[in-house]
Amino acid sequence: MATVRVVQMLLYAGTILFTYLLARRIFDRPAGMVAALMMAVPPVMVTLYTTVGIGAYGEALLFGTCLLWLGHRLAHEWAGRWLGWLAWGAIAGLGFWSLGLIMVYIAPVTILWLLRFERRLWPGYLVAVMGFLVCSSPWWIYDFTHNHAAMRVFYDPSSPVTVALPFSSLERLGIFLLIGVPALVGFRFPWAADYVLVYLAPAILAVYVIALLSARRRWSTLSSAARHGMLLLVLLLAGFLLAFAVTRFGIDATGRYLLPLYPPLCIVVGGWWSELRSRKQVWGSLAIAFLLTFNLGSVALAASRPAGLTTQFIPALQVGNKHDQALISFLLENDMPYGYSHHWVSFKIAFLSGEDVILAPLLPYLSRPSHDPSKPGRYPRYSEVAYSAQNPVYVTTNQPWLDEMLRAGFAEQNVGFQEATVGPYRVFHHLSRAVVPDQLGTLRVRDTYDDDRH
Repeated sequence: MATVRVVQMLLYAGTILFTYLLARRIFDRPAGMVAALMMAVPPVMVTLYTTVGIGAYGEALLFGTCLLWLGHRLAHEWAGRWLGWLAWGAIAGLGFWSLGLIMVYIAPVTILWLLRFERRLWPGYLVAVMGFLVCSSPWWIYDFTHNHAAMRVFYDPSSPVTVALPFSSLERLGIFLLIGVPALVGFRFPWAADYVLVYLAPAILAVYVIALLSARRRWSTLSSAARHGMLLLVLLLAGFLLAFAVTRFGIDATGRYLLPLYPPLCIVVGGWWSELRSRKQVWGSLAIAFLLTFNLGSVALAASRPAGLTTQFIPALQVGNKHDQALISFLLENDMPYGYSHHWVSFKIAFLSGEDVILAPLLPYLSRPSHDPSKPGRYPRYSEVAYSAQNPVYVTTNQPWLDEMLRAGFAEQNVGFQEATVGPYRVFHHLSRAVVPDQLGTLRVRDTYDDDRH
């Protein structure tokens, strides 16, 4: 677990560094320092998704900010450095392979290069393209050999939620403004629908709006290179809004896909602060301190809740980690290390126990069965181990509907059992005979809902 945290810390440290370097190129060193400080003390959503090892969000932020900084340098003083072009292409390729959202970074730099196109630089462009194709080749190989499954991450014509008709695009814009932006600036936890600390919203939003207006006003006073840097940020925002409107990234209302917008926001705030004259910088410093205090306070408030900071959106799955070791100890001490649970318990417990406890992810986690228990699941080896267990257990989490389905299924099969509670976990154990989920008719899929798209 510590290794995962260290890796995420290093990734985010790199993101802070490149945010600082980009802000320094566009404005000046003080702007870079303020931008880095804001990156170091971010809102809840940024804190959450840059400390968990899921989704490649940390990699996307690091690669993305590096692409903006390096791409800007290649458009100016590093134009003749072919190794730089190769590095940019390689980073873009790795980023694309990691998370398709990296395109909101690649597109602005590409547009800037096209605007500054010089015939003598076409070998550099070609080197960048070659680096991109080589380092993203696993993505393309998988896509072409699996019926374009990778491309369907962006767009799936068979899914009605992907079709971006005008009205649906307007709905997504509403989601962006009312749900995404509050999560981005810290007024909504990404796992909940309600707002928090809303009485501070006017003051917080005022600082950001003033900073954005200041950046717009400074445009004409900036050097050509600085304007190109600002153009990158504007193009990033425009590209993001387009992607949010027409790709599958726009159907997620949690706010996590808005992460690429936070570094540019920090850069703009840093530029505003650096522009203030010495007499006004006192008030600007107080405004920055207010933002940082708000970010720290909202993170502390989120961490104080029972589940703490969580990536789970379903209340029944917001169980935290406090009782995980107790569950592992209970299962091992009673010689019943194998059995069944749902996706969000199975892999966590397997990891924490060093696979001493294996719970095949064959139980549903939605209130309607969405996984066919007759299929082996995402990791068939775990299912094989559970199938062969003589004393299997069934583990649920704050899911009374699933508990009732299990009780009914055991009754249908004339199987006796015992129940135990370990924190938020309910364990069905010491079954009178071993049964697998597929034998429990109450667990069979009732519709064609695809849990991988949930």
